[in-house]
Amino acid sequence: KHIQVARGFQFALLLSASHFVFTSLFLRVLVLAGVFKHRQAPTRAVLAKAALDTLSVGMMNVSLNKNSVGVFQLSKLSCMPVTVLLQYLLFRQPTSIRA
Repeated sequence: KHIQVARGFQFALLLSASHFVFTSLFLRVLVLAGVFKHRQAPTRAVLAKAALDTLSVGMMNVSLNKNSVGVFQLSKLSCMPVTVLLQYLLFRQPTSIRA
């Protein structure tokens, strides 16, 4: 927030895009190292998930730009319970509390 407001940082989109690129590359390295196993998934589901994740990051950037850091943190913390609730209401899929 300080960088955006006080320093005039104008490259939030570039920062988010580079985050996605480096995360993708690092996950590929972990797959090659055998930490994860690559599984095939339906292309439509993967694209929908990617679109929603990208929208989520964009909305968090807007939230941080327009709100205080406290409101931003509360909105981030509220995402998980809201997601679990919507998953149950829309898809009737319960979420296990066990790891």
